[in-house]
Amino acid sequence: MNASLRYTRVARALHWTIAVVIILMFVGGKFMTHLPLGVDLKYIAFQNHKTLGLIVLVLSFVRLWWRLGHPPPPLPDKMARWEREVARITHIVFYGFMIGVPLLGWAMVSADPAGIPTKLFFLIPIPDLPVPEGAGIRAILQNAHGAMATAMIALVVLHVGAALKHHYVSQDGTLLRMLTGRSEVTGRRAVPALTAGLVGVALTYLTVMLVWGNEDDAVTLPPQQDAEMGSGAGPRAGEARGPHAWRVDMAASHVRVAATAYGDEYQAEIPGVYAEIRLDPADPGAVGTIRARLDMTSLEGGSRSVTSELVKPKWFDIEHYPEARFVSETVRSLPSGDYEAEGVLTVKDQSVPLTLPFTLSIEGDRAVAIADVTLNRLDLGLGAPGGGIAEEVAITVHLEADRAN
Repeated sequence: MNASLRYTRVARALHWTIAVVIILMFVGGKFMTHLPLGVDLKYIAFQNHKTLGLIVLVLSFVRLWWRLGHPPPPLPDKMARWEREVARITHIVFYGFMIGVPLLGWAMVSADPAGIPTKLFFLIPIPDLPVPEGAGIRAILQNAHGAMATAMIALVVLHVGAALKHHYVSQDGTLLRMLTGRSEVTGRRAVPALTAGLVGVALTYLTVMLVWGNEDDAVTLPPQQDAEMGSGAGPRAGEARGPHAWRVDMAASHVRVAATAYGDEYQAEIPGVYAEIRLDPADPGAVGTIRARLDMTSLEGGSRSVTSELVKPKWFDIEHYPEARFVSETVRSLPSGDYEAEGVLTVKDQSVPLTLPFTLSIEGDRAVAIADVTLNRLDLGLGAPGGGIAEEVAITVHLEADRAN
């Protein structure tokens, strides 16, 4: 084929590089959202997906700049007018997708309250886009990102189908314009191999969709355990009776868990804190008992993907263990003026002794207690050792309560 009828070497290199990266991005995107990957592999898959998206974004701008200075070769003379118009529109829409899909993905992770950083090749931090942060904004951007990606997949199928049609049916050399080498050799060897590769990719993609059709990050939580949480007759959950009893303000109380994974800190919050507290701040040794229950079904990981990982059996196993408990029959005052509660923490089926130091401030009938403690997650059966996730986790408890009497 005459060189003037082919795309330039740079255009061909950009085309096939972008094509391969897009295929990896699409297939990897389905793998990370549909396959039951562990937290380590899921983190790697997401970072790879974001890296590939940024590569497509940059290369698309480079290709657009090159195309403006190097017009593509003319289409075959025997191509119908409507096919020429479809080809022109398809290329315009393709550029919109190749730029729009990565930008929406970038905006989506920028709006994620979890603040999971994007690192190019796991090394280079990428700043967030200036978009509002919030779960609602993230959901809107996620839906837009997914819808545009789906439309782009459809356009890729149309584009590939048209190219193969022109090669096998029309035999007008359209596909050969984007290939390197002599036309007869390229047509006899490269195109069948390319076709087989595309069929393999399509079959892999369809297999993932058919076998693992539902997104893996869908969160399924058990129903609230009304009896366990104290509904029905008697005192409300989170309320003690008798002298020196305190009524916990559940709306103002929470437990926050912070851990480091792959060099970055992640936080999860448990707003469902129920506690029966009897405490005499002047003499905690005489009157000091704490019976706290954490509603693990209220756990919020900051993003859907983080939350869905934490509720799984290898972590908090919310389906089988909807509560965590801390029980203390011994509360002491310290020389510093602070306090500590000595008790037992139970998470899943693991119980460990825990001494919980806390500060206590009281204004009128309102008390605010804040506790900070570091635990080893392996002692509580949370996750596996190593894998880029620190074993030490920081726990912060914030309790607000009013005198019950």
